[in-house]
Amino acid sequence: MERHYLSKRSRSQKSILVFLAQDAESHVFCYSRADLLKREQADAVMDFVKFWKTAHGELPPELVFDSKLTTYAKLSRLNQMGITFMTLRRRSPAIVREVANAPRSAWRTVHLDVPHAAPHVSDSQSD
Repeated sequence: MERHYLSKRSRSQKSILVFLAQDAESHVFCYSRADLLKREQADAVMDFVKFWKTAHGELPPELVFDSKLTTYAKLSRLNQMGITFMTLRRRSPAIVREVANAPRSAWRTVHLDVPHAAPHVSDSQSD
């Protein structure tokens, strides 16, 4: 076990990192890794891409993952490979305020090919 920062408790504690991947169509967990070391964390997405290519014969068409999972260099590599991705970030009070104060014109509706999905999105640049 390694020491990892836990934001909920604002301290470091012994814990394990686990990488899980769920197939969007079948909703089945198709990949897991429970022996992930902190120094390997940034490579976890690329390891999954290799697994998917081996299992399916093609690159994954899209990925959604936590923004702190990997590095900008790895995100750039995903771009170069033509893999569409979305990173999710924590909803801090500042982000919630920013969203609440965004003008109506900043939002657009996107249509996703999944049940009950027509979210409103706003693109923004952050530090």
